[in-house]
Amino acid sequence: GQLLAFYNPDTFNATPLTFNVTGGGAYCAGDTLGVTIGLSNSQTGVTYQLIKNDSINVGAAVAGKGSPLSFGNQTEAGTYKVLAASTINSGTTVMTGSATITINPLLPADFNQDGYVSNSDLTMLLVQYGTNCTCNIDLTQDGKVTIADLNKFLEAFGTSCNGALLSFRK
Repeated sequence: GQLLAFYNPDTFNATPLTFNVTGGGAYCAGDTLGVTIGLSNSQTGVTYQLIKNDSINVGAAVAGKGSPLSFGNQTEAGTYKVLAASTINSGTTVMTGSATITINPLLPADFNQDGYVSNSDLTMLLVQYGTNCTCNIDLTQDGKVTIADLNKFLEAFGTSCNGALLSFRK
């Protein structure tokens, strides 16, 4: 009989293809959700290992599916890279780029530690100084309580969360 051989290019690729590391960012301390890290694409026959700070393997390697991959939410600060390893041969490739996670300190003005800087925090502060106030506080004196009052409050105490989203609720 005749032997038919089928050409599979993945079998002959010495190293995995490169894709971009995605995700990363900053979040405030106390947030237990963390930040998502992923890969823009993947290939079958390759496993992808998330590595923190060039030396720490994070979780188990993830098998490529021929589509984008997620390594889930990460909660530790650091720089994350991805190493791809072929399951067919010994080829490895470091993926393009990295994702950095920064953990910003809790908002100093979030006195009740609910994750928001709001009028209740300002009320708590004023009570500490002997002021009994349970009303909305119009710091900008424009007749309404808005995000501008929050900004005035933050300015007064030198408070920020460096790029993290602040939520304001009355």
